[in-house]
Amino acid sequence: MGSKTSAVLPACTPILTILVVLWYMAVIILGILALIEDVPIRNDACGSESHIYKYGFINTAFTTFCGLSYCLFPGSGEAARARAVLCLIVHLALLTWGSLIMLHISNQCIQVLNSQFRAMAVFVYVCIAHNVAMGIFFFLHEVWLGRYIGFDLTLIAEFRSRIPTDRQDLSPASALQYTSISQPSLQDHDVERALGDPQPDQHLDMRPDQHLDMRPDQHLDMRQTASGPAPQLGWEQRKPVPEPTKRHTL
Repeated sequence: MGSKTSAVLPACTPILTILVVLWYMAVIILGILALIEDVPIRNDACGSESHIYKYGFINTAFTTFCGLSYCLFPGSGEAARARAVLCLIVHLALLTWGSLIMLHISNQCIQVLNSQFRAMAVFVYVCIAHNVAMGIFFFLHEVWLGRYIGFDLTLIAEFRSRIPTDRQDLSPASALQYTSISQPSLQDHDVERALGDPQPDQHLDMRPDQHLDMRPDQHLDMRQTASGPAPQLGWEQRKPVPEPTKRHTL
């Protein structure tokens, strides 16, 4: 990624986050209004034939899931990639469904929708455009865009703050300079997968009757070397001290 892109992206992150949240809210609100206003379409012949009401309901429910998971889902990791792939598959499925509805619906039903069920007719077109845009975005992000920019744009930006070394000035105004907004990195899950779980032989298990025996000229080296794991710690078993016997006097 170029230097210009790396400099512009952090500045545009808050704006991009706000736009995505507003778009999800607009689709959800429009879907709820269409479902409430055009409930009689379920009993209409065109609505029963094309299943437009069911299509609008599923799109509204899935958009709600995408909006909530965009704001609340933990950043990075394999779970974030699984969510992105799931959203891609469902967006493409809904796009296919909506396209087939508009291809096979009769001209008479289109006139009925535009005259009697205007809100649902508009929402169907919005759903098709929404699924096209989000499907293309998720596909490009998982194939190329995410690796190119090094950030995960499928989730909301993270607000991170650090504790200042100088604790004398802890006012709210001065705390803003220690707060940053950044997208989740795609490299976090690679690091976690590379580290993996610790092996059982890397744990130091000591019983109460055992201790570490080290001379003053020895030290512990816990670093991982290039040739292999760190040397095992040696310990020797301490023999239990026998309790003194009590003498019995007459």
